[in-house]
Amino acid sequence: AEAGGGPDFEGSSSEQERARWLREWGALRAGARQVRLRRRALLALSLIAEPREWLWDEVIHDLVWSSWREAVAQGKREAALPPVQRLFEQHLSASGDPPCCA
Repeated sequence: AEAGGGPDFEGSSSEQERARWLREWGALRAGARQVRLRRRALLALSLIAEPREWLWDEVIHDLVWSSWREAVAQGKREAALPPVQRLFEQHLSASGDPPCCA
């Protein structure tokens, strides 16, 4: 998978293609961050609510449903990616957020 110490996506994709992948990955990360913030807010609000109220169940259902939906969508997206782009995104995830996506 790596030749000469570098990931093999470097030689098999153009600079323009990698820039597009980076923008796409950054947009996905930004969207995921918004979803995580929303879930945190829901959990914080649920701590204020009385756990026996029906709203508590609604919060838990919303959190579980959105988490499951996100996991399924991410799995489908990753399976549909070209192998080179998948490797590129795995490399970005392993190396932390690049400046564009922090």
